[in-house]
Amino acid sequence: MVNYKNMVSFQIKYILLSICVIVIFSCQQTTKNGVVHEVEIIDPIVDTSIWWEKNNLRMIQTNLPAAEGALNPDSLLVDLLEYSANTLLINAGGIMAFYPTKLPFHYQNPYVKDDMLGRVISLCHANGIRVIVRFDFSRAHESFLEEHPDWFYLSPQGSRADNYGMIVTSVNGEYMQKHAFEIVQEVIDNYPIDGMFINMFGYKTTDYYHGIYHGIDQNKNDKRRFEEFSNGMTLPTVEDSDDPVFQKYVEFKEFTTNELLERMHNLIKSQRPNIALCTYNDDFIDIMRHEAQGELHHIPYFAYIASENVNTVEATFDDKISSSASIQQITFGSRYHAVPPVRIRNRLYQNIAHGSGLDISLMGDMRNYEDERGFGVIKEVYAYHKNNEKYYGDFKSTAQIAIIKQDYWPGGPEMEEMRGIEQLLKEEHVQFDLILKKYLSLRFDKLKDYKIILIAHLNNFSDREIEVLKKLTEEGVNIIATNQSMADNPEALKELFGATVIEKELDAFKYYLQLKDQDILKRQDKLQQAFLKCNFMKCEFDEKCQLFLPLLDKGREGPPEMIGGHVPTGWYGISILDRNSAKTVYIPWEIGRMYYQYGFFAHRDILLDVIDFINPEIRQDFKTSAPPQVEITFNKFRYNSFATDSYNKYIINLINLSGFNGRSYFEPLEINNINFEIKVDLKPEKVYGLKSGKTIKFEGDSIIKFTLDSLRDFEAIVIE
Repeated sequence: MVNYKNMVSFQIKYILLSICVIVIFSCQQTTKNGVVHEVEIIDPIVDTSIWWEKNNLRMIQTNLPAAEGALNPDSLLVDLLEYSANTLLINAGGIMAFYPTKLPFHYQNPYVKDDMLGRVISLCHANGIRVIVRFDFSRAHESFLEEHPDWFYLSPQGSRADNYGMIVTSVNGEYMQKHAFEIVQEVIDNYPIDGMFINMFGYKTTDYYHGIYHGIDQNKNDKRRFEEFSNGMTLPTVEDSDDPVFQKYVEFKEFTTNELLERMHNLIKSQRPNIALCTYNDDFIDIMRHEAQGELHHIPYFAYIASENVNTVEATFDDKISSSASIQQITFGSRYHAVPPVRIRNRLYQNIAHGSGLDISLMGDMRNYEDERGFGVIKEVYAYHKNNEKYYGDFKSTAQIAIIKQDYWPGGPEMEEMRGIEQLLKEEHVQFDLILKKYLSLRFDKLKDYKIILIAHLNNFSDREIEVLKKLTEEGVNIIATNQSMADNPEALKELFGATVIEKELDAFKYYLQLKDQDILKRQDKLQQAFLKCNFMKCEFDEKCQLFLPLLDKGREGPPEMIGGHVPTGWYGISILDRNSAKTVYIPWEIGRMYYQYGFFAHRDILLDVIDFINPEIRQDFKTSAPPQVEITFNKFRYNSFATDSYNKYIINLINLSGFNGRSYFEPLEINNINFEIKVDLKPEKVYGLKSGKTIKFEGDSIIKFTLDSLRDFEAIVIE
């Protein structure tokens, strides 16, 4: 229910605040350089627009340590204007209040002076800058523990999870279920916020800051609610994916997390529908946030992390926008050493190239920052986006390939299998979309327009998802699946691919795949056999399947005089089955992971040859001489102005990654004379570069040809 008393009180306070702001600023703001800016005053009371739908965020997050709650709002505003930001993400509450709270269960940050948050919001709104406030309810101050032990997480060993006096809370405890909502309500009552971001939402049984797994929460409220949810089951103490009780617990976690998020969504929307809800979940939210970080976890680094983050959201959803934060810190343990400037620039350009806005996360504000090396590229990219905002945020994909993604935060061999495939397609400039697996059964109308669906080492498909895949083959959509996909569903594997698993796991190191005499292979005509160092699944295939790439045994090891003997084993590395009006391809080994880990063209080229074999036209609509070190996106678009015109323009974004060598980031090498041959719907009137401002000569009608003279770090080519 809407609290009308609070709303009236809030409106009176805000009207008075707005009058003061108008008098003080007179619709203008003077920066430290004495330059006067015309500004747009944002009044959340009269502004009913769903503002984030324009998808033009240029967000800067001041991720404030406690002591930096004493920041100077005036200097913060100057910096936001200088860096072309249109959205600020700043701490509000949860772990501690960054405003003068009156709630007895909300720990007050002792460093905050006066009403810092109120001053920041009023200054930002007077200068056309939206403000999203940050909450983190995953922890609460230790002073509440003795009196309210049931608010907090309890490990199977009976211990708490303590981060320097902040104790991990329980999702089903009173603090999260009741007091978190009261904290949010207090902020909404007192501040005209534009959005709300919730950090660390849901079950946090792992301390990611220290790499410690604590175990399943044994809080009495979890035990009670799980027993009710499961009709009498006892809360498990061990994570065992084969245990039916733990499987039920996984469902319980998803249900209770979504229930909590739905309640939070309903609360803020009942106050003002145009408050955006933002977190890392995908239900009941408006802005799906992700992070481009983790530099020390995977070496060599994955060059396309921001691209993956944005692609996933933009391709899967029509009702949410993506915001992939470039995290300045190298890792949680090294927050004050930022990633290299070139890496930051690449991430930010990847964001807008794949259809989102910009998002940078800083530890504190921009004054006296511990590592300012990246500030120049942040300013550069944010200014570029501000100057060319109308070209971004309203794309329509040209991709004919969709990769089904494990989940929003993939990990393990499944992640490496998918990312190896992502990388090889990126290097070949083949456009693709990423679709979250949990939405597979809801996206049939979208999926049927692709030529190929790629399933990389995925299991746990529901009956409904299997039916969608079968139906897609009736629509002529080809399906390629790799190592162990659907191995847990023998019936589906047999029906879709004609495959029967005989042996699920075989360490194929020292085995080979025979490449010679394989008609589908074109790229590696001088290589007769490809090495393996991965899992190989032994499968029998139906007689209707075409079989390729015989597996050769590992033969004899030893001195050169003794080696040899690699003979066919009777198992095959590729099966292709004609199913309905499509082909289904099964590759029972880790083809993507091999390329992700070792980078040999032998494995990459096998998949590219398979794609050419089943859909040769995919690679004919977009041709370029750009080297693999240039990341390219090719989309249709319309001007970003809530327009309803058709997507009758094209934009090609080119990100020069030539300075990246797997570990270090150098300035990219200049690349000259990049040729394009592109199929378009109508003959263009003009072609031009956004960053250079130069007109580009072209020839042709439905297929046009042109040359980009020079590429430094980034360019966008518009075809109108």
